[in-house]
Amino acid sequence: MAKEVNINNLPELLSITQACQVLGVHPNTLRNWDKEGRLKAIRIGVRKDRRYKKEDILRMLRVGLKEVEAEEKFESLEEGFLSRLGYLFSSLVSSRFLVTILWILVVGLLIYAIVILLS
Repeated sequence: MAKEVNINNLPELLSITQACQVLGVHPNTLRNWDKEGRLKAIRIGVRKDRRYKKEDILRMLRVGLKEVEAEEKFESLEEGFLSRLGYLFSSLVSSRFLVTILWILVVGLLIYAIVILLS
């Protein structure tokens, strides 16, 4: 029978065995989740042993894997959107853009002045 784990007394970093006991999954499942980015492990020591943050394990228990995946996809989309928005803004504010706007204003003012003078 599997050893019972008290989630109230978990260390801040859990070994792969401890994380498996808490989540009720096989160690290979945790390894795959780490490779896929679903539940990232921290590597420690010379052997690069996996450790899992207590908060990540508890979040996985609380909301389940599907919700964690959806949350991560949303964060990824949000980051992508914000980076594209930042790029768009920076390109709009570039010096070439400002020079173009100034030329449009100058030409517009010249056209306006000619129309006023001719009327």
